[in-house]
Amino acid sequence: MIGCPCQVCHSSDERDKRMRQSIYLTTKQHRHILVDTSPDMRSQFLRSNLTKLDFCFITHDHADHLHGIDDVRPFCFGPPSKDIDIVIFEAHRQILETRFSYIFQRQKIFNEKNPYLGGGLPLLNLHIISPGTQTLYGEQFTLFELPHGHGITMGIYHEGMAYVVDCQEIPPAAMTILKGNTNVLIIDCLQRAPHQTHLNVTKAFEYIREIAPKRAYLTHMNHDLSHVDFTKMAKDQFGASVTPACDMQQVLY
Repeated sequence: MIGCPCQVCHSSDERDKRMRQSIYLTTKQHRHILVDTSPDMRSQFLRSNLTKLDFCFITHDHADHLHGIDDVRPFCFGPPSKDIDIVIFEAHRQILETRFSYIFQRQKIFNEKNPYLGGGLPLLNLHIISPGTQTLYGEQFTLFELPHGHGITMGIYHEGMAYVVDCQEIPPAAMTILKGNTNVLIIDCLQRAPHQTHLNVTKAFEYIREIAPKRAYLTHMNHDLSHVDFTKMAKDQFGASVTPACDMQQVLY
């Protein structure tokens, strides 16, 4: 946190120097999928030397998961140039179209009288989808709603991997998808104390016990939790099967 004097914010442990939340999936069918476009996404791609992108999920419209969207632009350039789909729930359409009108309303804004001047627009198109199981670009996903403050977040299930981020609870409908079917669970866990819009340590641990994945990775921690201390907390409860995630981590599922 900017300006914070706490030990975690000044930690020398690289695992405590957390960037904002994005993950990148490479599937068995060689699809390359981005989940969320954090403001740190450009640095994350450069550090990871990732060069391919087929489509992108946006889980919700909060700035820390969205405001790096312009940096998807280089993946449109080619050669050959291509459009990239941004898969979202209907609940998030208006904010994306309004906040990034130059991307998602570009046909209305730019024309012969008002041509676009510059290095090229991000050729991104909104693909609105409903919760449920469906095939996207040859891959089967089950998408579900998670309550997050006054809005919702998209939960994602794919071939035994579940991504459950930014939520204050996991509703029964989502638990039906996850329980007994999850090999790898990546789950929201903000801090020790209860929070109005996120899972805390106690609630995240309760859901992990109920879902019973083979492995679980805790994510979206704030400076209340150092990597070393949180690793010990998880190990005391679950052994080696549950651990906090860290930037640049690679997970097989």
